[in-house]
Amino acid sequence: MKIAIIGAGNLGLSIAKGILHSNGATTMYLTKRNTAEIKDLEKYGNVKNTSDNSEAVANSDILIFALQPGHF
Repeated sequence: MKIAIIGAGNLGLSIAKGILHSNGATTMYLTKRNTAEIKDLEKYGNVKNTSDNSEAVANSDILIFALQPGHF
């Protein structure tokens, strides 16, 4: 299952770590404006970091929006 988490801040990272620890995704896309902050999650191998929301959405089966309402 391919999952995209749009907004990999505190909430998004918590969700991502839970999914990764339970092996719930074959591929996970994490989006954030500054991808350097989430670079360490690529060690899982099936995680792709990007600042391009369109790329993450196009390549995923499930979308999780972890954004503040004002940014949505």
